[in-house]
Amino acid sequence: LRNTKLRTVEIGKEFNTRYFIEGSVRKFGEQIKISVALLDIETGDYLWQESHRGEFKDIFDIQEAVAEKVVAGLKLHLTKEEKEKVLTRGTENTEAYELFTKAIGYFHRQTKENIYYAVQLLSDTIRLDPIYANAYQMKGNSLSVIYRLYDRNAALLVEAETLVLEALRLNPNLWDAYLPLTNIYQLQGKLEEAEAVAMKYIENAPHDYYLSHFSLGFLYDNSGQYAKAIAPYEQALKIKPNNLPTLWNIVVVCEKAKESEKLIYWASKAIPYFEHHLRFHPDDENQRVSYAVILYFAGRMEAAQKAAKALHSIRDGSSLFNIAWLWMSLGDLELSLSTVRKSIDAGFKNMEALLHFLENDLTFLQDTPEYEEVKQMVEKIEAEQLDERASMNIN
Repeated sequence: LRNTKLRTVEIGKEFNTRYFIEGSVRKFGEQIKISVALLDIETGDYLWQESHRGEFKDIFDIQEAVAEKVVAGLKLHLTKEEKEKVLTRGTENTEAYELFTKAIGYFHRQTKENIYYAVQLLSDTIRLDPIYANAYQMKGNSLSVIYRLYDRNAALLVEAETLVLEALRLNPNLWDAYLPLTNIYQLQGKLEEAEAVAMKYIENAPHDYYLSHFSLGFLYDNSGQYAKAIAPYEQALKIKPNNLPTLWNIVVVCEKAKESEKLIYWASKAIPYFEHHLRFHPDDENQRVSYAVILYFAGRMEAAQKAAKALHSIRDGSSLFNIAWLWMSLGDLELSLSTVRKSIDAGFKNMEALLHFLENDLTFLQDTPEYEEVKQMVEKIEAEQLDERASMNIN
């Protein structure tokens, strides 16, 4: 929001927020000063304002003091579990915590370059704090995403599983670790184990953990059980209706399951959330692509075509593949085929998606040299992946 011209009250209303914390952080060497204010958006009045001074090594104590002031200012009566959630951070190492927070930000940009950078930051985090369970879980999750989209080196899944299991050893109540563990088992072809882990996640995680239901939906989605994926995705959206990845996945899975009414419903439901996000994050390439595709699913063809034309600068392989699908759906098969090639050149290696696209969506171009060239590229990737899996003794 740094470059927006909205006042704080206007920003709060934009985010449908009643209370808003604003302030500043100044650091001089090891000294730190945090000025904080709690604003009531509805009345425009400040409930309290104060400053906290201390040393950076005490940043967690300062954070807790600020959190307690917010609670007092709002006159909230938190449960024991809620208080623990406010104060949970997973590490006492401030530098490790900072790197972990940065890694989360890069991971959520969902491009190849940013996910690889997140892995690098998480490796540094673990070196700083070898017992930081959250960092192990997040690195395992990142590696599973890299495997699914960009690099079908089976060793990545072996390392990812080791990391996630270590996270659970360090913190058996780290329920978020069950999301990557479900994904890893699914990618390894262990569907029964994956489903068991996802079910355990739902049974044991707090009732407001939307990710537990997302995990089950994602498993069904990526194992071709599209109709079964809809219900858990819908449950996740009941808990967190503005979550963009869940909205994107439920729209796509409704299309795959040929649930046309639900497809239009969820696409229309998703559009305002994506527009809201892109208003403040116009450089989020992944969500720009998702938004353009969702416009198409909602039946807004002119808007979808206009949004697609604005994606000419996209370079990420996964995003390019989705653009290729969009151009195919909009009727420009030649542009779709050339974009698929760009996605492969950019490192996209989701073999299931590539084969389905060539064998089902672009069959009209089968006799063209361009189609044959892309087909050979895909066959080469498939052969490399089979050799890799054979060398790792994976079925």
